Amino acid sequence: MDRAAPATATTKAWSSTRTATASRSPHELRSRPKGECHGASAMSEFVESLHEIFERLGRIQTRRMFGGHGVWHEGRMIALIAKDTLYLKSDADSAEHFDKLNLPPFTYERNGKTMPMSYRQAPADLFEDRLEAALWGRRAYEAALRSGQPPKQKKITAGKSAAKKTPAKKAPVKKKKAASS
Repeated sequence: MDRAAPATATTKAWSSTRTATASRSPHELRSRPKGECHGASAMSEFVESLHEIFERLGRIQTRRMFGGHGVWHEGRMIALIAKDTLYLKSDADSAEHFDKLNLPPFTYERNGKTMPMSYRQAPADLFEDRLEAALWGRRAYEAALRSGQPPKQKKITAGKSAAKKTPAKKAPVKKKKAASS
């Protein structure tokens, strides 16, 4: 397999394989041409598959954001999925690993300029090999730690915060005057 092959994920291909052909690898599914119809459920299946792919790294959480998804490990964002492609957190210390495989950064347009972000395209081998996925996941997590961003705190929902309120105080009971004899 070509180690420099990009790790794109066509969600329709992922979905059809999950239901029809279990013998094909995730990388083979991701190499189909883009432009096919992409369903939200297919993307959800791909995102859910990342839990299995990164199982040796440890527990991850995924969440929708900006038309794609974010991937968190221990409160730190380690990856994002945009335009059917998985991108891993990178920094100056981890850039050499991505550069060796010619893996480009995630970019977006702002005021007519292309802006790169600190996320680089994931190597295709990560979808084939759980040890490789754990290695790249650790690199992304370490880059997230070095970024200095604090871990994402869990939000307390309204229902939970209402349960923690102190109970209302009862009105004082008026004492009756004792009858004098």
